[in-house]
Amino acid sequence: MSQQITTWRFFRRHAIGERASSLIIPIYILAIASAEAIGVFVIPLAGMLCEAILVMALLAHYVVAEGAPHRRILPALALIPLLRMLSLIMPIKFVPPIYWYALIGIPLLVAIFQTARLLDLTPASWGYACALGRCSCASRSAVRRSACLHF
Repeated sequence: MSQQITTWRFFRRHAIGERASSLIIPIYILAIASAEAIGVFVIPLAGMLCEAILVMALLAHYVVAEGAPHRRILPALALIPLLRMLSLIMPIKFVPPIYWYALIGIPLLVAIFQTARLLDLTPASWGYACALGRCSCASRSAVRRSACLHF
C-alpha cells in the first residue's frame, strides 16, 4: 500500500503526473460513451460487458487512487454504466412495462445513496436541508418551482 501512495505522490509532484491525472476523467467519460455506442449500435450484450468492465475499473481505480485529486468523482461516474446495465437486466416480460421504472430505479437509488455516503455527502451539500419544518432557500425554491409546474 505504501508503494501505491508513493507512486501517487510522485505523480502529484511532477508535471507529467499532473497532466496524466487531468486526462483520467475525460478518458473514462469517453470509455463510457463508447460502451453506450457499442450497446446501442452493435450488440447490447457486448455493450453491457464493456460497461461491467468499466464499473469494476472505476471502483478499482477509486480504491487504488488514495491521494489523487480526481478520486471523488470515480464512484459517481460508476453510476452511469450501472444505470445502463440495470436497464438491460431488469425488464421482465410478465411484469407490466410501467413497473420497469421502479425495478430499475430502486436499486439505482440505493446505489446513489451508498455513493453519497461513501463520499461523505450530506443532504445539505446537495442543496436539500429540511429540519423540523424549516427548509433552506434552495429546498424552498425547488418546492415552489415544482408546485408551479403542476398548475
